[in-house]
Amino acid sequence: MDGFNPLITSTLERLEVSNSRDDETDPYSIAADLLAEVARTKTMPAGSFQLVTLEVDIISAVLVAPICTRISATLRELSFVYDWRVESFTEEQEQALQLLTSLQWLQFVRCRGLLSIPRGLHCLSSLKTIIISDSPRIRSLPKKGLPDSLQELHISDCSAELYEECQKLRGTRPDIDVDVRLKD
Repeated sequence: MDGFNPLITSTLERLEVSNSRDDETDPYSIAADLLAEVARTKTMPAGSFQLVTLEVDIISAVLVAPICTRISATLRELSFVYDWRVESFTEEQEQALQLLTSLQWLQFVRCRGLLSIPRGLHCLSSLKTIIISDSPRIRSLPKKGLPDSLQELHISDCSAELYEECQKLRGTRPDIDVDVRLKD
């Protein structure tokens, strides 16, 4: 982060910032520092970003109103990878997610602490694809359902409970291509 100028992020279309570890230690998140600096920068108004794709290792740094407001107009793809910290979404995070009105693709990969996906997904009217992979503690889909716009749901290496729920979804939502792979 030394020497990082948050103004350069306004012209980026794709940003990937993540640390991965195979051991049990929690990796330090550079993305948290970077996004906090962007959120603090007052010279970058909402709509000034060109970001289309964002991949980070920390859910809590992205799902805050100052960040989501700035990226809402252009962000199409959002991936959370290797977030071992977050177990559930706060009300503030749920509300910030609703600001991402252009979001079409949402992915959770190796979020080993996560117990559920956001319950307000049904409100994201542009969302077409959800991918959940190698996140074994997620046991169910949101109770209020998935957005009508959803076309694809890909689940791999997750819990047996989530697998069963997705199997039932095939019967109730034939408009969604459900691809489920249970961990061996």
